[in-house]
Amino acid sequence: MNRVGGVLAVTRAFGDHSLKDSGLIAVPHIVKYTLKPFDKFLVIASDGVWDELSDQEAILHCKEEVSCK
Repeated sequence: MNRVGGVLAVTRAFGDHSLKDSGLIAVPHIVKYTLKPFDKFLVIASDGVWDELSDQEAILHCKEEVSCK
């Protein structure tokens, strides 16, 4: 069910010591990426966003926001 111990979503679980026995660690997965001049958007989002949006839907949302300004 994408929950730690069947209870808590991972991004909201950091520091929740009661779930340590379920395998929770407070060391995030980090990816380093150097932005290039042709990169148009940087989306930083929690698991809740990716539960609802695909990568393509996130891009479309960014494009809509830019066109509204």
